Amino acid sequence: MFLSLLSFEFRSQNIYHVDSIPSLLKENVDAVVRLENTEFKVKDKGKAILNTHYVITLFNERGANNHLRYLTHYDKLNKVLDISGTVYNNNGDKIYKLAKKDIYDISATAESNDITDNRIKIAEFDKKNFQYPYTIEFESSVETTNMMFYPSGYFYPSERLSSQEKTLIIEVPDDFEFRYKEKKFPNTMNLVTKKNKKIYTWTVKNITSDEYETNTSYDFYPEIITAPKLFSVENYEGDVESWNDIGKFISKLNQGRDILPETIRAIVTDLVSHEKDTLKRIEMLYNYLQNNTRYMSIQLGIGGWQTMSATEVSQKGYGDCKALSNYMKALLKEAGIISYLALIRAGADAEDVDPTFPNMYFNHVINCVPLKKDTIWLECTSQTNSLGFMGSFTGNRKALLILPDGAALVNTIKYHTFNNSKITKATIVLDNNANASAQVQTTYNGILKEHKDYLLLEKNEGQLKKKLQNAIHLASFELVKFNLLEHKSKIPSLKVTLDLTIQKIGNKTGSYFFMKPNLFNNQAFFISDKKTRNTDFYLNPNTYEKEEIDSLIYQIPKNLVPDKLPQPILIKTPFGEYVTTFVFKEGTLCYYRKLVQYCGYFVAKDYVAFKDFCMAVNKNDNQQIAFKVNNN
Repeated sequence: MFLSLLSFEFRSQNIYHVDSIPSLLKENVDAVVRLENTEFKVKDKGKAILNTHYVITLFNERGANNHLRYLTHYDKLNKVLDISGTVYNNNGDKIYKLAKKDIYDISATAESNDITDNRIKIAEFDKKNFQYPYTIEFESSVETTNMMFYPSGYFYPSERLSSQEKTLIIEVPDDFEFRYKEKKFPNTMNLVTKKNKKIYTWTVKNITSDEYETNTSYDFYPEIITAPKLFSVENYEGDVESWNDIGKFISKLNQGRDILPETIRAIVTDLVSHEKDTLKRIEMLYNYLQNNTRYMSIQLGIGGWQTMSATEVSQKGYGDCKALSNYMKALLKEAGIISYLALIRAGADAEDVDPTFPNMYFNHVINCVPLKKDTIWLECTSQTNSLGFMGSFTGNRKALLILPDGAALVNTIKYHTFNNSKITKATIVLDNNANASAQVQTTYNGILKEHKDYLLLEKNEGQLKKKLQNAIHLASFELVKFNLLEHKSKIPSLKVTLDLTIQKIGNKTGSYFFMKPNLFNNQAFFISDKKTRNTDFYLNPNTYEKEEIDSLIYQIPKNLVPDKLPQPILIKTPFGEYVTTFVFKEGTLCYYRKLVQYCGYFVAKDYVAFKDFCMAVNKNDNQQIAFKVNNN
């Protein structure tokens, strides 16, 4: 009895014993986060200590592959004070301690010519030395003097990963103020005052992997956003309490850096003095920028936010996003055209900024040229972009214009379904052996054209042919000839023309020949297997706001006659529309298909209807036509 009690007492003290994980958190997971504790201790407006404590139990190799590494970022403004780690077996006993050989240091950028002091310390245990399940614990401490940014708390579920406890702690002097916003936070924030400190704590427990659902917006999950009121960084002081305050700080940081050398001023005059049309003048200067500069990341201390001077960019021929945008602004200014720098949170899947909570959300800078009847946005890091095209990287979101007297939060271009289109026209001639020749012309517009830009970047014809072949989903074919034609405009397009020979376009069974008329656009929607949905869902405009139109004409051998043509399909839903028609006349089969997809926010109960729409499209895209074979 005594031994039994002793065993229980010892086991209860091993807080990382696998059996202490609630059973609900262990269902359908590769790992469970036992503790994720982020503590931000503010010393004053210019310094803080960021402590993190992360504990995770790994159940299998997939869990280890995805979660074994622990990354600590640092640079001139962020100094690593300590990193430690421990491994525990399934009983919660310590079996290994992190050694120096388990930590390696790399640059935070993969580009060797980038100018940056951003580095990463990576702590990683050798998974071959441990038996599943086991638990790893990491702790780190970083001193930061970059007080423009405070940590935020993200309490999102993850696929095949549960969380036992996540905590965000902000500690400040009792006379110090900072800002925070709770978004869908389910619990009460805990505030205590101790030894002239105010300690704010937000905790969420038991987040199951089952709570993870595809197509879920960040807006649907608990989140704590924190930000300073006043801050100091490298002798610059700023305020983040309003968008105007942010704009004034950025302007102060970059004041006087848009002065061009005399040689470049002369070039600008020579380029545009004969042209009266403002849009054409902008295009000339944008082309000059693209032809005479290249992008290079520059992240050195405050240089992450303070641009190189326009003179320096002109001399060196390179710059990062803010430097190139500032240089473009200087070129336009010399031509008498007003433009503004615009801060933006870039990325196809990036969370948009919260307009009600000013903060340093941004990771990119572009240029904005307001005209009387239009606004031209310029992506200055690209040497190939069309004038005014933003695409999925910066379109469909908000941007912060840096104005002379502050800032304004504005919307960038919204791309509609008709802007993002894929139009395919094809003539397919079948022979008596079920082989075919096809002439296919596909025009990609807008964001769908952007997805094909990798083809334009390929200069090797053999490699380009391989890439085109990889994009064709036919069982057996030969790409005989191809041609690409790009048209640059505010909504750019790419026309891809292909000549194909197709082997066995269908199958003969008995006295029937079966063929799928939708040759080129029958890739199925991915549909979640979950039968019920708990959260509302979001269809991202960069993925779902588009249309596809297919017009395929088949020349059918005389011995093949359709047994029965499929009925026309017309489906209209809030998520999209789908149309197909079939017409057969005098040996010619005409197949028409149109799929329109809409973006937006939808309530959870509508997910069944969304799945039904996707499944109907999948089914009809892959239907076959049966032809009777007349052997006479």
